[in-house]
Amino acid sequence: YVPNITMAGATPVYVPLHPPHWTFDPDELKAAFNTKTRALILNTPHNPTGRVFTREELTLIAELCIEHDVTVISDEVYEHLTFGAQHIPIATLPGMFERTVTVSSLGKSFSVTGWKIGWAYGHPDLIKGVMQAHQFVTFASNHPTQIAGAFALGLDGTYYEEFQAMYTVKRDLIMKALTDAGLKARQPEGTYFVMADFSDVFDGDDIEFARYLTSEIGVACIPPTFFYCTQHAHMASTQARFAFCKSDDMLRQVGERLSKIMG
Repeated sequence: YVPNITMAGATPVYVPLHPPHWTFDPDELKAAFNTKTRALILNTPHNPTGRVFTREELTLIAELCIEHDVTVISDEVYEHLTFGAQHIPIATLPGMFERTVTVSSLGKSFSVTGWKIGWAYGHPDLIKGVMQAHQFVTFASNHPTQIAGAFALGLDGTYYEEFQAMYTVKRDLIMKALTDAGLKARQPEGTYFVMADFSDVFDGDDIEFARYLTSEIGVACIPPTFFYCTQHAHMASTQARFAFCKSDDMLRQVGERLSKIMG
């Protein structure tokens, strides 16, 4: 997002999610708004934390956006991958459809991330702007994936139930692997990512831990400070992001390898 904001000549203002529950501070959010605020970028279900924002949180965001006449760009690509938590599109809240561009993706819901095909919807006045930008960025997706996408979106609801059930097993496997290895992981409410605090088993920052885990243990993770601005990066300095969009057998191997951390 940041390079696009910079390219548009705007200034990014950051509101962090605080560990261990990955919630934002309402006062920090309110303080981020001023007379120059034009848009708010929202991501729920959230990468990298696995949070699904509650109705109360979304209502506060909506009220502030209405008060300050701000447009919301809502990244909801994990909308169908939740674990008990209810995903609420912010565009469904009162007064928000006409000021929200909702973005989603075939890649996440149907496991075809390499296809890079998705969609945006909202009020026609907003989508006109999306189309004008899209014309000079991507122009068009290849035709076969559009046909496949239309077919996939016509599948009945049992697909999504099976999809969530499959990932529930994978979530449980990665949670057990991390917990047994001594990491403090918060069970994700959505997405196929989980954040884990490694401070009890490793003395160093997230980049050092990622290098250690890859080279010595044989498990890859992402140092999440790269998801934060410089000012807020310290909040994730003892965290690691793990992805569980892998086979069940591989996730079991992850558990075996992580057990080496505990000796």
